[in-house]
Amino acid sequence: MRKLVQFALLMGMTGAAWAGVPTAVPEPATLGLVVAGAAAVGLLRRRRR
Repeated sequence: MRKLVQFALLMGMTGAAWAGVPTAVPEPATLGLVVAGAAAVGLLRRRRR
């Protein structure tokens, strides 16, 4: 059980998420920045090969 709790904390799951309480939804711009960053990392990795 302790490892499950440590994993949940590592993954950012708080008590509210475990209880089924809705949490804040990120703005679309934030999601866009995450996707753009992942794409940039992917392009850099591909370019270095």
